[in-house]
Amino acid sequence: MVKGIKSRKRKAGAKIESITIYCQNLNRSVVVEAEKANFSGSSSECELCGSHGSVKVYVRECQCGSYHDIELYEW
Repeated sequence: MVKGIKSRKRKAGAKIESITIYCQNLNRSVVVEAEKANFSGSSSECELCGSHGSVKVYVRECQCGSYHDIELYEW
């Protein structure tokens, strides 16, 4: 490295193109396009333990014709 010049690391670009879920209606794994899914998160303070929250994905259009609300993480 040349003195006075900092090395710059290039940020790796990434995006979600699709997700794979297990659909109980079809009894198999299904690939869902990212445009047909919404990700959400929420949290709230709690006087007893600190906080509660969750991260969810909501699949609007599954191949079975129904929707799915999947909780990815909860605390």
